[in-house]
Amino acid sequence: MAHRSLAVRAGTLYIAPGAPWENGYNERLNGKRRDELLNAESFADLREATRLGAAWQNEYKHRRPHSSLGYQTPAAFAAYGRERCGTKQAVTGALPPHTHHGLCPWAPASSPPRNEGSRTRNGT
Repeated sequence: MAHRSLAVRAGTLYIAPGAPWENGYNERLNGKRRDELLNAESFADLREATRLGAAWQNEYKHRRPHSSLGYQTPAAFAAYGRERCGTKQAVTGALPPHTHHGLCPWAPASSPPRNEGSRTRNGT
């Protein structure tokens, strides 16, 4: 992961050990995975665990609506974003939707407003 971050010139954030609240988005997903998959299933071997994990992830991303996404599935939300924004960068899946910060004009109202089509003082 560090090599990929360097390749795309992306920094990483330090999260202190024992401070899960600093990474709440991922901690919530990990908790759901643990509660709904790992604690609910017993696996015969690694192959079965991998298969059931992939099935759970597919269900989570493609079939289960999420209230934070307007009761859309993550896949539908991402497809809508790519369609509306014309770019894969607007909806990366790496950040929750409220952190787009104006990358796309349909971003939630909590994002800073965009100055699309604003004019200068002289009207140009």
